[in-house]
Amino acid sequence: EGKSSDAAEAFLKAYDEFGSQYSVELRSRSLWEIYGKAVWGGDEAAKSQTVSFITQTLAQSDGDINQTMIGALVNLGEVELFFEAYDRVGISNFEVLISLWNPYREGAMALRQHPEFPKFAERIGLLKIWQTHGWPDLCKPISGTDGSGGQFTCA
Repeated sequence: EGKSSDAAEAFLKAYDEFGSQYSVELRSRSLWEIYGKAVWGGDEAAKSQTVSFITQTLAQSDGDINQTMIGALVNLGEVELFFEAYDRVGISNFEVLISLWNPYREGAMALRQHPEFPKFAERIGLLKIWQTHGWPDLCKPISGTDGSGGQFTCA
């Protein structure tokens, strides 16, 4: 854990270096700034704006939901909205999967502890990976089971 203000500032500086690659997803520097303040700066007004923007985008049949937005939902603890967005887009990048395992983000913890998480983990193949290669530190099967059918818990 670091200082949220330092994290938000570093995130905003990244736009200047990588903005041409990410600006399509966040549409503009102003949305990048709002996202950064919401996720990394703990700014409640920015969080509200970010969630509102994603909710409106989801409501459009042709709304462009992307991986950066899905990652924001994890980090902001918007679990129900995350599942809705995931069902529409899926996960195709590293950023979102890493967001799920951040032990310091309350939103990631809320997602892992959500009653729908076991079904989600099984649907995207995490359960099979865990059963084959070992369980992550934050999730364990219920004693006497292999975790199938939602028989596991996560911290």
